Amino acid sequence: AWCIEAFIYPTTTQNGTIFGRWYSGTNNAAYVYYWDGSYMRGGAFPYYNSAGGPVPLNQWTHVAMTFDGTTKRFFINGSLFASYVQDNSITSTNSLSPSIGNNTSGGAPFPGFISNLRVVSGSAVYTSSFTVPSAPLTAISGTSLLCGQGSSPLTDNSGNGVVLTTTSNVFANTNGPFGATNVIGKGGLVWVKARTNPGG
Repeated sequence: AWCIEAFIYPTTTQNGTIFGRWYSGTNNAAYVYYWDGSYMRGGAFPYYNSAGGPVPLNQWTHVAMTFDGTTKRFFINGSLFASYVQDNSITSTNSLSPSIGNNTSGGAPFPGFISNLRVVSGSAVYTSSFTVPSAPLTAISGTSLLCGQGSSPLTDNSGNGVVLTTTSNVFANTNGPFGATNVIGKGGLVWVKARTNPGG
C-alpha cells in the first residue's frame, strides 16, 4: 500500500512529472505520478497511464494517487475521481533514484509549482473522499518523504533524513497553497537520494 500526494499549480498545458522512478537504461516508469496537460495520470508499471482526473491551470489543487493492495485511486481536491482494480505493486529492481518535477532524462519538467509532496509507504491514507488539508502536511505514520515546505523546500521533513539534490532550476516561492508557504518550482529536477523504494 502507498500514497503519493501533493499540491500542484500548473501554469501551462505542457505535460510534466510530479514524482516518479524509471528503470535504468530506459524511460519506462517503475512508477510515476504525472500531469498530461489536463488530466492526472499515474501508477506502477505497466499501469502508469491510468487517467485520474482533470486539474485547472493557475491555481493550487490537491492531488493524490493511492493504492491499498488491490485498488488504485485518484483524488482531486479530496474527491474520488477514478479507481482501478489491478496489481499496482512497486518494485525497485534495476531502477534509478526517484525524481521530483521531471523524469530522469529531463524531458518532462512539471510546468508550474509543487508544494507539500508527501510519499507514504504501507498505507493508502485515503480510500474515500476526504477534506483537503488546510495546513501544511505532516509526517504521519509511514511517511517516506515530505518536502516542498517552509523556507528550505529541498529539506525532507519526514524524519528519515532523505537527501535531495537538484540538477536544475529549483527555488522557494511564497505563493503557496496556504498563503506564505514556500514551494518547489518551477520545472526543476530533484533527485531523491538515500532511499531504495519510497513507495514500496
